[in-house]
Formats: sequence, structure tokens, C-alpha cells
Amino acid sequence: MSATRVAFAAVAAFGTLATARATAQDAKVPILTVPFTMADEHMLVEARVDDDEAPLRFVFDTGASGTVLDEAVARRLHIEATGSHDATGASGSVQLRVAAGRRLRLADGAVLSDLAMVLTDLTHLSAEFDRPLAGIVGNDLLRRWLTEIDFTAGELRLHSFDDELPTDGWQEIAFTFGRGIRIPQFEVAVVFADGERLAGPVLFDSGAACALIVNQPFAEANRVAARAGRTVEHRSQTLTAPIVMLTALAGSLQVGGTQWRDVPVEIATGKQGVTGYAGYLGILGNNVIRRFDWIVDYRRKRLFCKPNAAGATPFQRPTIGASFELHDGAITVTQVVADSPAAVAGLREGDRVVAIDDRALGGATPATGKDVVALRKYLEQEGKVVKVAVERDGGRRTLEWTVRSLL
Repeated sequence: MSATRVAFAAVAAFGTLATARATAQDAKVPILTVPFTMADEHMLVEARVDDDEAPLRFVFDTGASGTVLDEAVARRLHIEATGSHDATGASGSVQLRVAAGRRLRLADGAVLSDLAMVLTDLTHLSAEFDRPLAGIVGNDLLRRWLTEIDFTAGELRLHSFDDELPTDGWQEIAFTFGRGIRIPQFEVAVVFADGERLAGPVLFDSGAACALIVNQPFAEANRVAARAGRTVEHRSQTLTAPIVMLTALAGSLQVGGTQWRDVPVEIATGKQGVTGYAGYLGILGNNVIRRFDWIVDYRRKRLFCKPNAAGATPFQRPTIGASFELHDGAITVTQVVADSPAAVAGLREGDRVVAIDDRALGGATPATGKDVVALRKYLEQEGKVVKVAVERDGGRRTLEWTVRSLL
């Protein structure tokens, strides 16, 4: 059944248009304003750790229940672990090193004090960026302030929880902190190729660079891969472990009163980390979240959302057919999707990409994260004949193929 023939009922966890806290029409002046930039699907903020004045790049992540600091940055700042704790997921426990009593200073005087920062290696998360990521911050900010997330202006506006912000025309979403996880959780609904409506709670996770991840237990119990029809397998990486995902095309996805058609979603196949949690449909990612502006109210456990200009933008179907990472200053192919145009053209794992069309990527100077992003954008142009030069076994060859959707 196609998405146009599916009638969705209202999702029970969502409220109607918010009016309870929305009597004032004049926008409240925020206490603090923290600017952010977008890099692919990630929100990046500038911050300083403790008394060090070097500006560092942190991902702002509503799915981060704690603050994370890269191990290499911690060593440079002479920050040592003061203890450890076990992070328990569906696949078992991982012991994390923690540095207590730290401080994070953001723009406009926003200070997060007495933090217990998790120390871990973020190298694998830095490959797409023009300079390394220093850390991740989320809950430690959201639990301190009533927060506006304005994707149009690129700002986090921080208010007192006692402020009443105007929300006429916004939709109110009630959420919970289920299982003691300090990440907002609420219900969404999705339909795959067979036309069956599936609904369940998701985690509100702006750090997930996708539209939706369906958790492995939910996918298995509801035969999601079979319902979806065609899927594309690829490898991904959580904070602590690699994971295999299947990309599929959902006929529709509904968040509150907003519904999209033809949405690429990820289906988890293993029980690593949060994607292995039972009792959840999965994780709502930033490819959906960024299509709204938000008010996040941890005290009252309410979200308010309003579609922005990105809300009507079609979702990008997967077209690339390969994965790339930076290794020693070169863009290296780490995976090729079987039977994709890239695979048929001869692209192989281990190839070093050195040029697209006539533009060099690296070579005389090392490639950067910007080159990786440029390569991916180049390979997302459906219908375009692309030319990709690679080095392999000491030789160079140019591969050509026509970009098409893999779903």
C-alpha cells in the first residue's frame, strides 16, 4: 500500500497545539545565546574546557545523557580520570573512564560546572570535519535551561525555567525519561512497503545523523526488514562499538501532526548500545529534528515544535554506494555496497580517492574532512555521470558511473 493511501490516527503521546503556557505574544529575551553551525547533519558549538582558552568544537546532541571529552584533548589539558563507571546496554556493559569536577564554557557566558566528563576516543567521529571534534554535550545543558533550538537562526537560546515562552501555532509533545535515561522519549509512527502502521516510543537524538533508526528488538518482533522490501546493508559506528545497519525506504513517517513520505530509515541488526534496547521503536535523528524549531522544557517534560523552511524538503535517498574515511591524510574507501553502481564500476575497499572530475582531493597536501564531505555531496547527485580517480596497488585509475538511488 502506498503512503498516499494510508490514513494515520493521531499519536496518543502527542498533545494538541500548545496553549497552556502560551498567553504572552512577545518573545522572551533569552538569558544566554549559544550559536551553532551545521556540518552535514551535526550541530556544532564552540566551547572551552576548565580555564583553558583554546576554542574547541563540541557536537550538541540531545541524545547525549552526559558530556564527553576526547581522550587526546584530555591529555593535552592534563585532565585525568578520577574514576569509572559501567554503561550497561542491551549487549552488555562497557566501562567508561570519567573525569569529575570539570567545567565547560560556551558562548555568551554559558557555563556548565561540576561536570563528570566521559573520556573516550572520538577520532572515528572526526573524519567528516575540517578539524577534530573535542567532545559532545547535551543533557548537561538542557537540564539547566529552558532551551530554544532555532535551526533557522543557528542559535540555542537559553531561558530560565520560570519563563513563559510564546508557543501559539506550535505543537506540544509530552515526553518521558523512561528507564531512567535522561533523553526525551515520545511516540512516532512509520509505514513500510506493506502498508502496516507501526508505532512506538523513540529517543530524541540530534546526534544521530539520519531520520530514524529502528531498534533491533522492535525490528525483529515486527519483521521490519521483510516489511520494508529492498534494503541496503552498511556498517556504522556508535560511540563504543561498530554496528551493521540496513537502510530501507519508509512509505511515511509521522512525528506529531507532521507526516513525510519516502523517508530513508536505518534498521539495526545487532544489539550494540541503545539500538539494542527493547521497548523502543528506535531513535529519532537530526534529519527529522532539524526540520523543526524546538522549545525543550526538561522541567515540565514538554517539547514544542514548529516546522521551519527545511520541513518541506524531500529526504535524500541513498545514492553513494560506498563509505569513506580519512586515513593518514588520504580518503580511503572502507565499504562498497554490493551491486551498487560504484561496485559495478570497480570501486573497491582500500582504494584511495584522489580526485573527482578534475578536482584533486589531497595529494600534494593531505585530504581533510571537507574533502570527504565534498566527495559525498558529489556522489549524491542522482542522474549525474561521475568520475572518481583512485589509487590502488601503486597505480591510478579513473572510474565512471551514473549516480542512482539504491532504494
